[in-house]
Amino acid sequence: MRVVAFNVPQVKNEAFRLQLDRGKHFYDQLHQHSEIQIMWIEEGEGTLIAGDYIGRFGPNDLFVLGSGQPHVFRSDKTYFEAKSKLKSRAISIYFNEN
Repeated sequence: MRVVAFNVPQVKNEAFRLQLDRGKHFYDQLHQHSEIQIMWIEEGEGTLIAGDYIGRFGPNDLFVLGSGQPHVFRSDKTYFEAKSKLKSRAISIYFNEN
């Protein structure tokens, strides 16, 4: 599986970036970025692939992803169905080692 290089937008002199994910499902491409990511799952369920780890995620889970670690929060198939009323919500903080 190909890993997509992902750039977290940053403003000059910014110590960290806060991102709110709100939608039917999470970004579903295996990707990596240089920033460390702390992600709290507010709502949504699925499978997390992070490096050689594969496991489930759900509400109130907290994950710390290292710099350059390939990962994807793959929402369950039911989140992609046209008539689904399910939602995915998460809060992420991105920062670099410096």
